[in-house]
Amino acid sequence: MISINIKTPYIYPVIILTILLATSISGCLDTPEAKPAKVDASVLSEYGWEKNGNVSYESYEKSMTGFNVSINTAITTYQDKMLSDQISRQIQNLQTINNITLNTDSGAEYIGSRLITINITLPAGVEIPDTVMSKIVDTQMEELTNQANIDNFNKRESEKIDISNGSTANVDYYVGSVPANGFSIDVRGVIASWSSPDSTIIAIGVVPDGDIKLNIKGDEIKVITINGEKEMDDVTELIKSID
Repeated sequence: MISINIKTPYIYPVIILTILLATSISGCLDTPEAKPAKVDASVLSEYGWEKNGNVSYESYEKSMTGFNVSINTAITTYQDKMLSDQISRQIQNLQTINNITLNTDSGAEYIGSRLITINITLPAGVEIPDTVMSKIVDTQMEELTNQANIDNFNKRESEKIDISNGSTANVDYYVGSVPANGFSIDVRGVIASWSSPDSTIIAIGVVPDGDIKLNIKGDEIKVITINGEKEMDDVTELIKSID
């Protein structure tokens, strides 16, 4: 099955270690509620994206000598609805033209562009140092590579971008490929991170790139050609609008 869905990253152990090293406060450290890091609705509409499902709220607590450390997260998923609808129409056309019914194992319906935003709140106003944030980002890309079965997911370039709320995000761009149905689908990825006065935000996006093919009656049939560079430019614009 083809799938480039993104799951929740595993970041808690590193963050907890950071908190314990950064503060000498004992007892219970209050942690603010994590609110969703939302992409601006007008930008979603402009680029044909939509929120996918409900916001996921997660809390993690660790008890150690003299400490009760809790971390809260709000995780929001977005998808390119315009692209998903276009792929669905192409699949329907292929089924009609070839007089077949594609079974769900083909996985073509799972191809699409995804963006996840993760808002992390820490206790007592503790901020994540840049060196630790860099480690967290590296860990997230390793997790994404494993979860989505991405081969040769290599960093291509980095930059800083301005977020609408006045923050500056560190952004890394990646390229790789996903094996599926005897073919290889090229993908592009991005991970952006920045801090606000009350929380830390991480945004992770993955988009397909190039020809998407299916094997129909022994023939390689192109479903659609996706401009991955444009898709990634759109994802970057979505990230810039997060508040």
